[in-house]
Amino acid sequence: MLLRRHRNAVKPRIEKTEKREPTIEEMQEVFNYTKSEINGMKTADLQMLGAKLGIEDAEQKTGSTLKSEIVEILNL
Repeated sequence: MLLRRHRNAVKPRIEKTEKREPTIEEMQEVFNYTKSEINGMKTADLQMLGAKLGIEDAEQKTGSTLKSEIVEILNL
């Protein structure tokens, strides 16, 4: 049996939710790292973590720059 859509069918409304920045507490829960763990990470791992945290051009930054930015973002 074929199902046909009506031309005047009511489409479900999708409500847009506002995008908001996650709080420091939410980020700390998701990214459960210590300062020592971050300082011991390789640059490639820091670049991936930086991209997940929303750091612009994380793939182009050095390890030491990323370490300080990540520690600051996670408030460690």
